[in-house]
Amino acid sequence: MTEMTDPNKVDSEDGAEGKHNAGRDRRSLLNIMRSRAYLYELMRRTNVVDVGKIRKAVLLEGGDSVSSRSLAETWNPRFDRAINGNLVITEQVLNQVSQKKRLASARLVHEVGPEENGGNVPLWAIFEDRFEEFDDIIESGLRLSKSGSDLGLNRADRIALLFLPADQWHQLRTSPGVAVGPNLVQQAYDAGYFAADVLRLATAIAFWRLCLHGADAWAPIETLLDWLMVGPYAGVVANLGISAEMRDLLRMIAEDHHIQQGNVTAAARALTRFGSDGKRADPFG
Repeated sequence: MTEMTDPNKVDSEDGAEGKHNAGRDRRSLLNIMRSRAYLYELMRRTNVVDVGKIRKAVLLEGGDSVSSRSLAETWNPRFDRAINGNLVITEQVLNQVSQKKRLASARLVHEVGPEENGGNVPLWAIFEDRFEEFDDIIESGLRLSKSGSDLGLNRADRIALLFLPADQWHQLRTSPGVAVGPNLVQQAYDAGYFAADVLRLATAIAFWRLCLHGADAWAPIETLLDWLMVGPYAGVVANLGISAEMRDLLRMIAEDHHIQQGNVTAAARALTRFGSDGKRADPFG
C-alpha cells in the first residue's frame, strides 16, 4: 500500500520557476516543507524526539473509530524518509492519523501552516502564490502593531515597524550602506522590541512578494526579510523543522524575479540570503 509519494514527481505550477539545487521545483519543495512541519507537530504532540518512533507513538495514542491493532497490521508509513525529504505525507496518512483525537487538528499544520496562539498561520498560501489571500494575511499581522504606533503611515512603513524602530527603518530605506552593516532586526529583537511570532514573519514574506510585483520598493523589504531569517527567526523555523526548505523557497522566488527583471546582481545576492548553508539546525533532523 503506497501511503506517501515521491516529491520529485510533483509537477511545478509554473515551468518558469527556478529549480532547487537538488533538482526539485518549488511545488515539490513546498510539499516537503509541509510534510516536515506536520511530522514535527506530531513529534511535539506525542513527546517523541526520534522520527523512527512516530508510528508507534501514533498507534499507542487513544483512538476513536479505528482499532490500533488493525491499523498496526496495515499501516507502515515511512516517516523516516519523509523527514529526509524523500517522500511527502499523503491524504491517506493524514486521514489515518486524524482518527486519533489528540492528533486530529495536526493536519491543519499540513494544510494551512504552523500552529500559533490557538490557530494556524496560513504560511503555505504565500508559497502557493495565492496572492488573493495576501492582503488578509498582512492585515492580520498588522494587528500585532503597538496601538496607535502606525497611524497615517503607508503599508510598507507599518510592516517595517513590526520589526524595527522608525529611525532604523528610515536608515535602511535611505542609506544603501546600512544593508551590509549589522543586523538591525536582531538588535531590535534582543532589545525586546518585538516577539518572533510566525504570523509576523508571514506578514513580512507576503508583503515582500507583493513588492516584487508592485510599486513598493523591494530592496529594503528584502534586506529586512533576510535579517529576520538569519536572525530572530532562524531558531523559529528550525523548531518548525523547515529551515532549509524555507531558505531555498525564498531564494528561488527572489532569484527567479530578479533574473526576469534582468537584475543579475540582485539574483546572485539572493542565493546567499535567507539562512545559512551549513548543517540543518532543525532539532529532530
